[in-house]
Amino acid sequence: MSLDPRDAKLQQRVRNMSATATMSRGGYEKSGAAGGFRSNIRDLEGQRAKEDEEAVVKTEKTLGSIIERAAADFKARPDDEAAARKLGKLLLERGTPEDEKTAMKLYMKMYKDTQAYSFKVAASDIQIRVAKRRLRALKARVEKDPSNQEALEQFSEGQRQLLEFERKEFEERAKNYPTDQKLKYEVGVRSFRLGDYESAITFLQGAVGAPALASHVQSYLGQAFAKMDWLDEAESSFRAAIDAHPSDTDDFAMDLRYGLMDTLERKAGSAQDPEAAEEAFKLASAIAVKQIGYRDIRERRAKLQNLAKEMKTAG
Repeated sequence: MSLDPRDAKLQQRVRNMSATATMSRGGYEKSGAAGGFRSNIRDLEGQRAKEDEEAVVKTEKTLGSIIERAAADFKARPDDEAAARKLGKLLLERGTPEDEKTAMKLYMKMYKDTQAYSFKVAASDIQIRVAKRRLRALKARVEKDPSNQEALEQFSEGQRQLLEFERKEFEERAKNYPTDQKLKYEVGVRSFRLGDYESAITFLQGAVGAPALASHVQSYLGQAFAKMDWLDEAESSFRAAIDAHPSDTDDFAMDLRYGLMDTLERKAGSAQDPEAAEEAFKLASAIAVKQIGYRDIRERRAKLQNLAKEMKTAG
């Protein structure tokens, strides 16, 4: 055609070839036959269903259709773990209270039928999710009316109950997955927040080697030891946390130095240790240089400066 664009017969032949190719790709010449046009339509519907499932943002109608298909798929093969997980995940993605109940029942049934512990974990995660949502609502009530004593008591009790449930749950998970150090860390954190410092230390020590958690594990160890007045152990834990943390300017870095500062101040007072007082003052000064508005650092710095001077003079 490029060599002789005036060749009308050749142009018509190429148009016919193009039309035939289109018919072939669409399966139109096989309408009514197996593998023909109807098969292509089914393929198209399947492709659209897949695209709907993979979409980051789904409309309510689209998500409803996807859940219906997943429910029908699970009904057709009720022993299939993958089908159950897919249905549960989609129900939680839509996330109505009824969806959460349905998903939890589904997971618990699958756990009972298969003894796959991951289903129990998934069911418990839904309970935690619901409890946290209720806590957020109670917190909003307290923030709206701080004088509402009833709401405040309900919020405090809700926090305690959630921590107790989470600690029990993570402790059970740690027994089922004994090599997962992050689970031991989670138990330790809940124990610390519940005021059970000895238990917190036990679990946190089991999580010392957890990847990416070193500074946080040591921080909680430092705080737990400090609560028990084990000041030497608290000091060494805070120092280990500071060494493990990659930054020395973010908020967590300030928290670690503040914890060490507080421990050294207490150590200076109880042991009459002027070196501890001097280092505590230097830490307070370093925090003030980087974040002068951090907590009560201005007041603490002034107090520690006086303490260090007094101890130096007395010495």
